[in-house]
Amino acid sequence: MGISSEDCTGCGVCSEVCPSKEKSITMVEEKNAKKQNTVLLFENQRNLDKKLISEKTIKGSQFKKPLFEFSGACAGCGQTPYVKLLTQLFGDGLVIANATGCSSIYGASQPSMPYNVSWANSLFEDNAEFGLGIKTGDELAKEKIKQILNNADLSSENRSLADKWLENPSDYEASLNLLNNFDYSEAMGLERIKEY
Repeated sequence: MGISSEDCTGCGVCSEVCPSKEKSITMVEEKNAKKQNTVLLFENQRNLDKKLISEKTIKGSQFKKPLFEFSGACAGCGQTPYVKLLTQLFGDGLVIANATGCSSIYGASQPSMPYNVSWANSLFEDNAEFGLGIKTGDELAKEKIKQILNNADLSSENRSLADKWLENPSDYEASLNLLNNFDYSEAMGLERIKEY
């Protein structure tokens, strides 16, 4: 596994917690560091033999490109590795309902956004209810589309768009196609929930 010196915040936690007897990594001043061509592990994921290491394990997940990077959190922050790991395990299907606090500062400070997954922040300490609302809305949208598929005389194009979205609602392209290419005159009830 490689360390990206360009992305290092200088906190030193990696060096402190290194479990090897003779430290595998030590902190040195940048001007004294040997310049190396570091190839990060996830950059080689196409070459990974999936029979040797399953991506569904913690070790195997580290071969996947994280969808949470460059958060600007405090040096040694313990929250950010967990969020990074969540994105590696669940990919772009992950939806985060965040609570206001430190994580909303490192997660939404302008002009950058470290998340490459669906992320929203609710005010104060109601993120459980906020997350439940997101999940409930998602389930209601799926149910509405299933009802329309069962009850309406839809064109083959509309039926195909809805079926593809139902197969994988997290697929961004399928979502865009459903939103932009669906003929809502065939299913007015769906147009009412389009914005959600």
